[in-house]
Amino acid sequence: MCFKRKHLIRRLFGVQQMGAIFLVIVGIFSLSAAFGQDETVDRILALVNGQVITLTDVRVVKTFGLYQKGQESTPDDTIEQILNKLINQKLVIQVTRDNASVNREDMDDFLDNISEDMGNDKFRDGLDKFGMERNDLGPYAYERILFNRILSSRFDRAVLVTLDEIQVYYETRYVPDQQAQGLEPNPMLDIFDDIEAILRKAKSEDQVEEWLQNLREKADIQINLTV
Repeated sequence: MCFKRKHLIRRLFGVQQMGAIFLVIVGIFSLSAAFGQDETVDRILALVNGQVITLTDVRVVKTFGLYQKGQESTPDDTIEQILNKLINQKLVIQVTRDNASVNREDMDDFLDNISEDMGNDKFRDGLDKFGMERNDLGPYAYERILFNRILSSRFDRAVLVTLDEIQVYYETRYVPDQQAQGLEPNPMLDIFDDIEAILRKAKSEDQVEEWLQNLREKADIQINLTV
C-alpha cells in the first residue's frame, strides 16, 4: 500500500473509530496481497491517546533517522525501541507545545541535513522504497523538530550544575580517565565549561526520562507488536 493511500485512510476515518480503521487497513492490505502486490503488510503498532503509529511510520523514521537517539541507540535499533521513542514524541507534543513552533524553512533545512548525512542517492533510494516524495517526510520532520524544541525549552535552561558537582566529576571521572590513558589531566579551569555541559546534559536527560515516564502512566497507550 502506498504512503499517500495509507495516510488518506487516516484522514478519512479520524481517531475516534480506531477499531474500524484497523479493520479497514488490514482488509486493504489483504486485498493487495491477494492481487500479488509485493509489499510489506502495514499494521497499527500503537495508539497514543487515539493517535495512530503504524509499522510504516517506524520503518520510515528508522530509514531516515527521524527519531530521538540516545547513547544506547544503534543502526540496529529494534522496532520496539523506535516505537517507544515515537510514543514519547507523540505524548510530549500532545501535552504541550510550549512556545515552540516549526515552519517550512525549518523542515526544509532539517531534511537537507538528513539528505546530506545519508548521501543524496541513499536518501532518494529511501524515498523510493516507501513510494514517497520528499514532501511526504514533512510531518515526520515537523514532529521531530517540535519535540526537540519542546524538550529544550522545558529542560535545558532549567538545569543547574553546582561547583561541587563539577569538582567531584573532575576528581573522580576526568582525572582517572586521563591517567588511565597515560595522559596529563588538564587543569579544571581549562575544561570547566566542558564538564558543566556534560553534567547539564546528563541531568537534563534524567529529568526528561522522569517526565516521560509520568506522561506514559497517565496516557491511554495501546501497543500491538504481535504479527
